[in-house]
Amino acid sequence: MPRKPKAPPPDTDIQEPEERIHYGQRLKEFRIRRGWTQAEMAKKLGLNYQQDLSLLENDPDKITANHLARLRNYGMDVEYFLTEEMNGTGDTVSRFLEQIKNLHGGGVEDVYPDRHEALKSFHRYIDRERNRIDLTGSSLKGLLTMHPETFEAMKKRIQGGTEARILLTHPAFAVLRAFVEGRDFQMIVGEIGEAFGKYCKAFKEIAPNRVSIHVVLHPPTIFGIFLTGQGKALIDPYTLTVEAFSTQTLVCRDTGNPKCMFRQYHLHHFENPFSNALTNQVSIELDEIGDIDKNPLMEACKSIDKALNQYKERGLKGTKRAEQKPS
Repeated sequence: MPRKPKAPPPDTDIQEPEERIHYGQRLKEFRIRRGWTQAEMAKKLGLNYQQDLSLLENDPDKITANHLARLRNYGMDVEYFLTEEMNGTGDTVSRFLEQIKNLHGGGVEDVYPDRHEALKSFHRYIDRERNRIDLTGSSLKGLLTMHPETFEAMKKRIQGGTEARILLTHPAFAVLRAFVEGRDFQMIVGEIGEAFGKYCKAFKEIAPNRVSIHVVLHPPTIFGIFLTGQGKALIDPYTLTVEAFSTQTLVCRDTGNPKCMFRQYHLHHFENPFSNALTNQVSIELDEIGDIDKNPLMEACKSIDKALNQYKERGLKGTKRAEQKPS
């Protein structure tokens, strides 16, 4: 009988990996060394409640770039903190810290793998908003079907005195999106009607003077919730032909810098179109879904026709000049 091969000797160089200290535990250790209570450290990290710090200490995935930047200001050796966790080199950590600095400067507090996870985390901010909620999206179908609790949270805040402005896509431009995505155009128009009739109109009935609803004359660009009192925003810059809820979503804060994410997106993707701050009227206030004024849409169509005619004329002139050139 053939002999069985001998088992290879054990590799003495292989060692069991040590259990690594996670971010939350290091955060707690740092707090205890400084002699701070959870309430004191929560304030230093810019958190509103002591419970928020408890969440960070127990769930290390909740610690953001903003938290790390603040910790560094209070004397934490963030490079050592990250090296332990990342098992990286000094250069790797330095680059990572530079990225954190850039994110912190731009107001990015967290990046979520999809909109579902971002909304779950963002609800606590909606519950606290006392000034105004600005909401923009295409048809808001996702919220209607998958996150109706977001609308319910908004409803409670409106009942409590918070203002709300909602910016939907004009049905005609939603049809263009449907064409690009190969969808039934009647379906997406129906979704806008459902969002308006089921929730937006109900908001207006609660507080007609505090709720405004507009439709905008361009294809959807982002899904966004901007909380102006807290300077917080959930931004999902999704692209056409992609199921919007599956894309990465940002939670940002207003840093006061005009170039920060909050201000850039709020100004260009909500405030300007909603308020018609630019030269042309690009949004229409809506009281009833059947009241959509077609005049701005017709003006837009005229501009499209004019641009196409100019393009054709230039094309013909260019062809003639090419024919006249000597060979």
